[in-house]
Amino acid sequence: MSKTRIKIIAVFLLLFLPLWVHAQGQGKFFTQNFSPKVYRAAPQVWQITQDIRGFIYFGTEDGVVEYDGVKWNLIRTANKSTAFSLAKNDEGQIFVGAAGDIGYLAPDSVGNLKYISLLETLPEEDREFGNVWSTHVLDDAIYFQTPQKVIRWKNGEAKVWNTPSAQNNSFLFSK
Repeated sequence: MSKTRIKIIAVFLLLFLPLWVHAQGQGKFFTQNFSPKVYRAAPQVWQITQDIRGFIYFGTEDGVVEYDGVKWNLIRTANKSTAFSLAKNDEGQIFVGAAGDIGYLAPDSVGNLKYISLLETLPEEDREFGNVWSTHVLDDAIYFQTPQKVIRWKNGEAKVWNTPSAQNNSFLFSK
């Protein structure tokens, strides 16, 4: 292909590709951006999920940020660490995988959500781990994946498997 032809194609793409991409998104989605100053937490968002009421939850460096469509609420983890992963079970409960902690969100006596740590349910020798990169709900169990461990929480009890090598990703496939 000649240099002239490559230049013509490049100019065409630079001029018309942005117009075509812009036209593809017209009327399909409503989006609104919020700055960290608005939601009063760190700008890094690791994961997003929604509960059965329609509230949205963001896993951030400061913990879990809850948004009800009007106001923002920061829910800190027990050790005030980053909330890396979120998952919702069939009852709508939100589970949180954090830096060195696992837990869930539950209402307090006046209905405000608080973070409840599950660290004490783990065997003492398994309570130290790094970042929980993935949290999955499968049937009636919650799985938390760290680089060195997979933790299953089911019926109030935890089971821990040590991995032979560092694992940073896990995925849930379902029908």
